[in-house]
Amino acid sequence: MNSPSSGFGEGKRFKQGMEVEMKRIIFLVAVTLLVIGSVLPGCARSTLTIFSITEGDVFVMKAGKDNWIVAQVGMSLEAGDNVKTGDNSSAEITFFEGSTIELQAGTQIEIASLDISTETGSTTIILEQTIGNTISRVTKILDPASRYEVETPAGVVAVRGSAVQISVTEDGTTWTTCLEGNIWAISEGVELQITEGQQCIIRPGQQPELIYLDKIGPGLWSLSVNGEGIEAAVTEEGVVVNIASNPVGEFGAAARTMYNLEGDFDISIDYELTTWPQGSGVRIGLAVEVSDIPNSLIQVQRVGFGHASDFPSYPREVYLVVSGQGVHENTITSTDDLSGTLRIIREGDTVGCYYATLDGWYELYKAEWSTQDVWVGIDTWSHEPNFGGQEVSVLMRTVEIVEPIP
Repeated sequence: MNSPSSGFGEGKRFKQGMEVEMKRIIFLVAVTLLVIGSVLPGCARSTLTIFSITEGDVFVMKAGKDNWIVAQVGMSLEAGDNVKTGDNSSAEITFFEGSTIELQAGTQIEIASLDISTETGSTTIILEQTIGNTISRVTKILDPASRYEVETPAGVVAVRGSAVQISVTEDGTTWTTCLEGNIWAISEGVELQITEGQQCIIRPGQQPELIYLDKIGPGLWSLSVNGEGIEAAVTEEGVVVNIASNPVGEFGAAARTMYNLEGDFDISIDYELTTWPQGSGVRIGLAVEVSDIPNSLIQVQRVGFGHASDFPSYPREVYLVVSGQGVHENTITSTDDLSGTLRIIREGDTVGCYYATLDGWYELYKAEWSTQDVWVGIDTWSHEPNFGGQEVSVLMRTVEIVEPIP
């Protein structure tokens, strides 16, 4: 799904980078003034909380008001204010004691409490997150009376000197991933400690429970959808993708891990082609890639080749392997599987790609490869010249990540 970069694209990214940098400079000036006001003799401690970054459509509803206004970098926020981000938008809020919260697209929160005790100096920050994805990075809390909490429709997440990602779905289900330190998930009278690398799910009316890192959940996988005529969602069952019969241009859905794998690993994913006409033109794949090494992608795919121009000399339904250099045509293998498993293994500086049938595992590809940390991705995509013009539905589920190989 990668397309070559252009001069226009590079110029746009440079401009966007400069805009973000200017916003950071404004933020640093604001924080410097805050710190000066906090440490000078005779100055009262401030609860100044501001937008440090905004991108796209970000709005604020001030406490006691009923209308949304456009957020601006440096705008101060107070208890009772609501914040929301639109599609393809994001924001970052910096609190008076240095902690930050990043709001990703489609998120809404309310700042319920901002407080410093005049007697003890303990701080209280309480947020209410109704939907969407946030990442909180909380300064180390030494005072046991200080609190940083995020309330959701399902429960409460308490953070102390940690980094946490919280994802709230429309039904209130809350996925919590501890990115650093320790956090606590609280619901139905139970406090569950979550350590670094662990994930917890809180369903409304139920106690919190830990889940494994190899499960697909909004807190561990970020989902992007490209193009018209395609819908996708990350659910407890997996990544569900539905493609209409008339999508436009290049289209696809991609889920990426929010963390990197290091060392040796063994990754596999079960798939089910729930609606899959022959010659659909659609690809699904399991991929790994080193972020800072160009053309380092390795991907094993289950493919339905489309129109006659789409690899015309090969069978229409196949497995194959793609790397940064393109399709390895010697790996193209005919199949009629509508469900199965894709797998990638790295041992030392060697990577291998496999698929499974009822008869067992089959190796498609093995080669020397990078030993650096990688992200993991699962994708479903096609584009207009190859797409067969019929509805397609795919379920990608039961990701298993073993790191390192035992």
